[in-house]
Amino acid sequence: ESLPVQARGLAFIEVDSDADIQPIASPSGLDVTWLRRNGAPAGSGDLLVS
Repeated sequence: ESLPVQARGLAFIEVDSDADIQPIASPSGLDVTWLRRNGAPAGSGDLLVS
């Protein structure tokens, strides 16, 4: 949320479920992808690889 408006990039955010997704103010050049674990322990899966 503190990036300059011209920033570009990708953000992959791991959450447990849809209930954990929160609105994030981000520059238009930043693509945010929410990775849902659906009950699996944090950091234990291959969501980013998928």
